[in-house]
Amino acid sequence: MMSRLPPPALEHVCDLEVALDPLREMGPGNAGQRRIIPIVGGRVSGPKINGVILNIGADWQTVFANGMAELDTRYAIETDDGALVEIRNFGYRHGP
Repeated sequence: MMSRLPPPALEHVCDLEVALDPLREMGPGNAGQRRIIPIVGGRVSGPKINGVILNIGADWQTVFANGMAELDTRYAIETDDGALVEIRNFGYRHGP
């Protein structure tokens, strides 16, 4: 019988309100349709981090023929106390 791992301990750090520019279609690539969604600002608020999302990021996506999208998102936060935080998210999404 396989033992189960305990559920991960999660802690709420912050909420993000992200401002986006219009999606830019880049055309077909080797793996699928390429597009970029510019991240142009926003707000970070929560019990652990507060600050702003800087206008220096984007969500680079490849959308495959089956509708699944590969996401590679990079942006930066400046906290209220002046720290700069680089954020990188990578994952997959499928659905409307």
